[in-house]
Amino acid sequence: MTISSAHRRCASVYVMVFSSALLVTLIGVSAVLAVRVRHRSIQGDKSFIAARGYAQSAVDLGLYTIANDPDWRTNYPNGAWFSDRSLGNGSITLTGVDPDDGDLSDSEGDSLVLVGTGNSGEACYHLQVTLVPPIQPLAALGTCLHAGDDVFVWFDGALSATDAPLSANDQFKNFGSVNGDVEADSVFAWNPINGTVTEGAAPKDLPDAGVFSEYVALATPIAFTGNISGTVLGPGLNPWGATNPDGVYYIDTAGSDLRIEGTRLEGTLLVDTGGGVLYIGEQVLFNPAREDYPVLIVDGDLSVEFDNSSPLEESDWETNFNPPQLPYEGQSDSDQSDEYPNELHGLVHVTGNLACQEHSIIQGVVICEGNAVCDDHLELTHDPDLVDAPPLHYTSYGVPAISPGSWQQTLPSN
Repeated sequence: MTISSAHRRCASVYVMVFSSALLVTLIGVSAVLAVRVRHRSIQGDKSFIAARGYAQSAVDLGLYTIANDPDWRTNYPNGAWFSDRSLGNGSITLTGVDPDDGDLSDSEGDSLVLVGTGNSGEACYHLQVTLVPPIQPLAALGTCLHAGDDVFVWFDGALSATDAPLSANDQFKNFGSVNGDVEADSVFAWNPINGTVTEGAAPKDLPDAGVFSEYVALATPIAFTGNISGTVLGPGLNPWGATNPDGVYYIDTAGSDLRIEGTRLEGTLLVDTGGGVLYIGEQVLFNPAREDYPVLIVDGDLSVEFDNSSPLEESDWETNFNPPQLPYEGQSDSDQSDEYPNELHGLVHVTGNLACQEHSIIQGVVICEGNAVCDDHLELTHDPDLVDAPPLHYTSYGVPAISPGSWQQTLPSN
């Protein structure tokens, strides 16, 4: 009984000592494991932070490429722009994708999604952003006159520009009189130019080749029967047939010359000269019916020959130019005793060459894709509304910019 009790006491002491030792061991092991876990966590955090920075660097490289390579849409594919490029202690990958149709090169107006991937150790981080090209007016709309080739002002010519410059993608040659600022690749001035002259000016984009066809699709055709005079044309009023609600009309001269005089236009006139010439003759008043449309597009050559010294008079043409179907400034009547300004207002676009043969006034913008030649006096006053709200199809796309709120930071699943 005594021996048994002693044995039991010894066993109890042994268990207590063993338990204490085991507890101390477990505490020690746990502490070691905790240190190791903490170390791995710190290392993981560092890798994660590094991977995130690498992903941002990949996107930044993409943004730099877009800003500095005007041909990036053709030079870089839809997909991987570069893969596993070394950076610091990790690597980066960048993809660029057209989310609309999967083709980056088919349209300057398509948006772009850049996805940067950063790798550091076992950490991987994806960073995505969407870029959208801003719509902006053609630079030519910021001029009074822009020629895709040369501007010539001959000895008897006088060319004046108010509120915007005269511009040429090639040469500007003055042998006559020029009042206004001039921008061109090169300038030759036989006579002084009364204005600021900028040589080496960057060329300005011309309208897309398909602009004329785009407007023809909106137009009501008018059969070509010869010259036009003593006419009123606009929305709801067409002497030759069906009317167009926006006042957009199209004439194909099939290569013949066309002369328009004694005419009031409230709309957009499209003329395909087919190798002939459109002549704007005496006493005309052209205004666009819609502010977002040009007033005149000539697929061919245009000669401006209306003399501003005389107004557009109804009695001269035995025509009422403000009938009830087409009031002028809100007023209409049934007589033939009124007179009107002899001017063109709005955007005039000529795909060929432009000639000025009389003292004419145009308030708006003239874009001539060929040469512009002034033999007489052409007065141009810029309309800033054409820049603030450019006409349909007379825009371009700027460098794609980050779409607000489009940043997405995602971790891959693993």
